[in-house]
Amino acid sequence: SSTSSTSTTTSTTTTALTTTAGTIMALCPSAPAADVVLLLDSSGSLGTDGWATVLEFAQNYLQAVNNSLNGVRVATVIYSRANQAQVIHDFDDVAVAASRLQAAPFLNSRTDTAGAFRFVFETLINVSDVTTVGRRPAVDTRLVVISDGIPNDAATQIEFNSNGGSLIFDHGVETFAIGLSTLTSPLTPALSWLSNGNSDNELRITNPDALAADAGVREVANLSVCNVVVRTTRSTSSTSS
Repeated sequence: SSTSSTSTTTSTTTTALTTTAGTIMALCPSAPAADVVLLLDSSGSLGTDGWATVLEFAQNYLQAVNNSLNGVRVATVIYSRANQAQVIHDFDDVAVAASRLQAAPFLNSRTDTAGAFRFVFETLINVSDVTTVGRRPAVDTRLVVISDGIPNDAATQIEFNSNGGSLIFDHGVETFAIGLSTLTSPLTPALSWLSNGNSDNELRITNPDALAADAGVREVANLSVCNVVVRTTRSTSSTSS
């Protein structure tokens, strides 16, 4: 069972993205507090160069959203096969997030995205005491998934939800789907599975190298943090039984 109370606020503070000596500065330092799970596809189709680009993006994203204990907190999870998913850093690992991302391994296997959603839910969302992973019960939790392939563990939206997606969606976690390579095709419906059918929360980046560049980081940060309307503020942690 689960319980929560909600209130509604709005904020859309945004500033220009700039770089100084290669360091990305905070894009929206006054964005409302949020706990963001960055879910990174580490499947074999990326290749080693593609994985390096995804990790570079993650490093830049943390800087762009001003990853901090008081504002936007980011936890990063990588996945390939369902049983390979792992937490690279929790929400409160601000001081070590960058170094842990640099050491994140290339898993180089399948694209079990539904299983990864289940892993995120069980490891970071549906925990009896959210503070053990650095989550704050009184702020929004969001999921940003970066993937380049159609999930291997689902063939339809219904199957994706059944295999893990609905655990995230039904818990009220707003999900943002960033598609690379195969997932950029308008003929591929799988990106909408990851966003739970919300096209406003989808972004297709046709050139994977552009993901880690200023424009790519800007687009993802604006979509998932800077321009988000904060719909709910959770006042209680919850677990399902």
